[in-house]
Amino acid sequence: MKEKVHCISVNHYLEQKRKLDEEMQKEVERIEQKFRAQYNPFISDINKIVSGEFDFTDADFEGCGDLLTGEELAVKNNYTNKKESVPEYWLKALICSEIVGEQVHEIDEPLLKHLIKIEAEKSEDLTKFSVYFYFSENEWFSNTKVAKHFDIEETEIKKAYGDDINWKEGKNITVKTVKKKSKKGGKKTK
Repeated sequence: MKEKVHCISVNHYLEQKRKLDEEMQKEVERIEQKFRAQYNPFISDINKIVSGEFDFTDADFEGCGDLLTGEELAVKNNYTNKKESVPEYWLKALICSEIVGEQVHEIDEPLLKHLIKIEAEKSEDLTKFSVYFYFSENEWFSNTKVAKHFDIEETEIKKAYGDDINWKEGKNITVKTVKKKSKKGGKKTK
């Protein structure tokens, strides 16, 4: 009986702690949402650099003395004045990612070379998370934007779903095509 009383009492305080944990998680998510909004100009500039649409200034190179030699700093304008995209940036970023790098397979790479932008957003009520993938014209599918959506509860993914991909004929990399050989020496009829 004594242990039961103690357990009930401990459980009461654990419930109070769980409620505080839930409040804390909601507050953390509100703070994250506020800062994500402040990230947007930086994300926009990163996307412009990657796509070759960014207008560089000397301020963009402040504090990079250790990264570039004096000679490289002197000729940087030869490269930054050109409007060129960063080749295969998103493919390289995904491969090097600790989160998804192992999920990128060799068969995916030619298709991912056409990935030109990734955007992510969380719903205001923090129950949905979406990732948008933008592609240049390619030989595999006709979509220029493919979305993946996640329904989340606290920190757990409850459901994942995405857009249908409009694969071009014979180009669906998720389906293996097997060619059947006709049998030789079949019965002859007279």
